[in-house]
Amino acid sequence: MFLVLLILHICSSGSAIFTINPTNVTTCLGSPAVFTCVITEPLPIGWLINGTQIQSPPLITPGPGSQSTLSVTATSELNGAPVQCYYIPSVLLPSIVSPPAYLSVQAPPSAPTNLTTTALNATSVLLAWESLSGAQSPSLFYRVLVTSGNGTPVHNRTVKELQLILTTPDPCDQYWAHVTAVYVNLHSIVCTGNSIIKTIDGGPPATVSITNTRNVFSNSSRDNVTVELILQVSLHSLSTILCTPYGHQLGST
Repeated sequence: MFLVLLILHICSSGSAIFTINPTNVTTCLGSPAVFTCVITEPLPIGWLINGTQIQSPPLITPGPGSQSTLSVTATSELNGAPVQCYYIPSVLLPSIVSPPAYLSVQAPPSAPTNLTTTALNATSVLLAWESLSGAQSPSLFYRVLVTSGNGTPVHNRTVKELQLILTTPDPCDQYWAHVTAVYVNLHSIVCTGNSIIKTIDGGPPATVSITNTRNVFSNSSRDNVTVELILQVSLHSLSTILCTPYGHQLGST
């Protein structure tokens, strides 16, 4: 009986083919890199990196085919390494090796520097920053996360440029801008660096005109005199004033 099963196994395994080959992986230094391989027959699958066996074939898995997943930690030594899976059709035949996939390992990008916030009006702000991590790299983008004072995300965008105009819905709230350099591959973030964080406030001075008409009495007549007071305040200071309980009362008058 065992001899019959062995003969059947040898005959059937000769037609095994790869239905899923391992594919290229780009990941961040220290992150896991995952490769998958599938063949049509229930045969054990092993793995090679740089042509060296790093995972021996397991026992034959039950079912119509076999699938194996390899997970390795991305190191600088493995950058550019070919990764292949293989199976052994039988003790009488040589192993069959898949086409190679390649592992690309990227170091995390440096955090942006000199993050500035410039208020354009009461609810719009210009964020601008500088890059230290190869600003010309086609895979380098910036993730901009803006949160309100209670931590609620207001904006979460990924951009290529070194600046972004955002709208802050409530001038009476304080906002935090987090700008992070990231590497993107096939529309997915594969490597995240450190962030630079800054509160959103300040801005150019705004001219506020306060006009008040008063009745001025004299011995001979009564005259109306208009007094205009012009103040130079920042948008942040103005919003600070208007966002107090008294300021809300001013805004409603």
